[in-house]
Amino acid sequence: MVLARRPLLVQSPLRLRSSMTTRVLQPVESASKAVSMEFSTGVNDAGNSLGGGLVYPTKPIAFIGYGSTKPITGPWRKGLAFTLTGNGGGVYTVARSNVGRVLDYSTTDANGDFIEIPARVDEAAVRAATSGWFVDTSGNLLVKRADGVQPTDANTRVYLNAAAFGIGSNNVDVYAENIEIHGGDSGVNARVGNTRNVVLVDMVSKYAGSQRAVTAGTARPSLGGNAFSFAGFATGSFIGLWRCVGARSAQDAISSTSNSGSPFYVLTVDCVGRDCGMDGQTSCNGLTQHVNVIGIDLNGEYHRNAGGNLRNIDSTQIWALGTYAHDDRGDVIFGGPLNPCDFNLGGTAKAWFQDVRAANSQISLATDSSTSAYLRNASLPNTKILNGAVVSY
Repeated sequence: MVLARRPLLVQSPLRLRSSMTTRVLQPVESASKAVSMEFSTGVNDAGNSLGGGLVYPTKPIAFIGYGSTKPITGPWRKGLAFTLTGNGGGVYTVARSNVGRVLDYSTTDANGDFIEIPARVDEAAVRAATSGWFVDTSGNLLVKRADGVQPTDANTRVYLNAAAFGIGSNNVDVYAENIEIHGGDSGVNARVGNTRNVVLVDMVSKYAGSQRAVTAGTARPSLGGNAFSFAGFATGSFIGLWRCVGARSAQDAISSTSNSGSPFYVLTVDCVGRDCGMDGQTSCNGLTQHVNVIGIDLNGEYHRNAGGNLRNIDSTQIWALGTYAHDDRGDVIFGGPLNPCDFNLGGTAKAWFQDVRAANSQISLATDSSTSAYLRNASLPNTKILNGAVVSY
């Protein structure tokens, strides 16, 4: 398993400073130079998000956040003017369609994440519940907060099913650092290109994907959505993540897929994937790789996901060194087949698990019949389902 070394960005980039007061992801026509765009601390809605209007960079580019806290961006709109419906039940409404999730921004849970306002299947269900939201056939969003107060920019965030940080398919290298992405149909989403590099440092992606309505009745399907998603890169491409956090997505935290069958390389260092997976989705993982991806994970921590904290399938290969996987929820809670499991291999995947730890999940390691797991100083204290080759090295 060899990781190709390639240059990440051209030297001496032109640096542009932005406070994100205008749309920032625009075509760059600066001859052969790379471009770096810097963003100051602030909270920026869809008009100034990195998703923009699905306009992707055409030259090598870097996006860099600076300030005392990470700049936050994502596909939502400030200034939604909610009004009381007048039909009782503390329900407020505003014209807003294409909604994926609604969060209560007035309080956080024990993990520091904002509270989900549950999707409901109809207006009556919203009124009957303690809290909830629904979009009617006229494109009106109805929201009921648990505290009964009017939704505002300060206390409620409405995420759209739209791009949060769409890197696009142009054959250019992309670097992003110290920016926090909230919401989106996927958080950081890089798909299909020729041989290229994407490097992310100290990036956070939360609340990606669409929530499914769980009240009894005709359920609105979940659209899934990953915090970090990489797919279809050409052979030899390199994806690198350093100290990135993917959390509270509807599906996976960090997902890589070689759709064409061409292998590309993924390096994750000191990354975290946690609390991912929602009703309507199965096999929701902290770190997952598919088809022919070749990966290295160093000191990652993946926990409280739903369907395998670390799961590699197909003909992937991964070396996990110092990885800590724990407290998986399994996907049986969403109708899937897997009980809580920390390390899981499927298809013909090969994995080298060195100095890894599993904890507090029903299953520490599960393998399919055609997989190969190579263990060195691996702490796997709970049930092991070993259908493939498992050897020490």
